[in-house]
Amino acid sequence: MLQFLYWLKALAAVLITNSHYADIWPISSLAVGGQLGNCLFFFISGFTLYHIKDAFPKWYAKRIIRVYPALWMINIIFFLIGRFSADSLIAVIHCFIFPTWFHFVGSIMLLYPCYYFIRVIQKHWKIDIRWILLAVLILHLILYLTVFDKTYYHIDDVERSWVRFMFFEAMLIGAWLREQYDRISPKINAYHYGLFVALSLTYFSGKLLFSRVPNASAFQFLLPIVLLIYVGWIAVLFIKFEKNDYFIKVAAWMLAFVKAVADMTLEIYLVQFPLINYLHKYPFPVNFLLTTGAILLCAWITHFIAVKIKVGCGKALHLE
Repeated sequence: MLQFLYWLKALAAVLITNSHYADIWPISSLAVGGQLGNCLFFFISGFTLYHIKDAFPKWYAKRIIRVYPALWMINIIFFLIGRFSADSLIAVIHCFIFPTWFHFVGSIMLLYPCYYFIRVIQKHWKIDIRWILLAVLILHLILYLTVFDKTYYHIDDVERSWVRFMFFEAMLIGAWLREQYDRISPKINAYHYGLFVALSLTYFSGKLLFSRVPNASAFQFLLPIVLLIYVGWIAVLFIKFEKNDYFIKVAAWMLAFVKAVADMTLEIYLVQFPLINYLHKYPFPVNFLLTTGAILLCAWITHFIAVKIKVGCGKALHLE
């Protein structure tokens, strides 16, 4: 995998985890960046899965054995500690199969097939992926204008299905930048950093505006557009860093740490909620150090076991 993808994945994991630290930071408003992190993850999925070679059953099975072993381990533990409960078959299916208690798992397992078939159609009909992205954006806008409740701010609420439009659009941007990778110039100047700063300020100030100013929520559809441009530009910058060999010049221990975090991003996401719940009560920065250390340790253990299960399932199902 290209080095910049490891750094993007690690950044996404940090942003999402940080967004859950409202009770850990002395100032809760520091817990930001979750939706940016989510969209970065979906961008990475679109980028890395661009070249599809397998038939759908095999392709999707590979995705299943990457996600579900870790999910099932964590859910069993959550049952044992009383965090989750299931008193019916429907509840068990909801928890262990779909959509699960984790919005990311439900979203990615739903969007994987959408992405697969869009890529097959695009390849067969030789459609520019930007037209597909535009079509999805237009559908998103039509639904926003006709059925979306604009009386309050919730367009990026991960508990609502609306965010899946944004996630899928991020995947399509990932596919498009995969096509454009070789054409992206390594040149970096003040303009590139200036645009990054401008997009950062626009996105985070826009989020404050739409969520806190009365009547501004009527225009909240502008925020996903800014966010998608922001995600695409961050990716372009990281690609430029890659082409300038910035990542391989970093200290070896940092490279190893970033790669380790990138490899266990799913597990970091799955294990963090009860740990944050139990450890946030300590004073800052003790709570930060304890929680972050516990998340990394538990994620590493879960990832280690999940990889063993994945390898075993891959061999048994002839998915290698």
